[in-house]
Amino acid sequence: MKRLVILGGGESGVGTAILAKQKGWSVFLSDRGALKPQYRDILSRQNIDYEEGSHDEARILAADCIMKSPGIPDKADIIKKAREKQIPIISEIEFASQYTQSTIVGHNRQQWQDYHHPTHPPHFQTSRIRSRLGWQYRL
Repeated sequence: MKRLVILGGGESGVGTAILAKQKGWSVFLSDRGALKPQYRDILSRQNIDYEEGSHDEARILAADCIMKSPGIPDKADIIKKAREKQIPIISEIEFASQYTQSTIVGHNRQQWQDYHHPTHPPHFQTSRIRSRLGWQYRL
């Protein structure tokens, strides 16, 4: 059974944990902070292993894949260590996309960095996105 570790116990982390368990993954959710009571209840009802207040480094680094919540910076120590071990680190959208036939409109990380480069003002970013989608879409 593949092991998925989810870093971050907010809405995206808990949602990913539920989907992963339904799809047959062994799931462990870890949040350095405190989980909201409603998320703790959901994880318990779904029989999903979790921890809060710390990160069990050994357990995290034994993952086949790590889903990193958006609020966790790439420079976090646990992320750096996972990269050193060449553990794939993905977003919740990347994880969920493998289980849908729907069209997903998105971009790769380099495109995101290009669009949000400090020298690109917001109107420029919006213009570049609109140029890719077409003017029929309003942002």
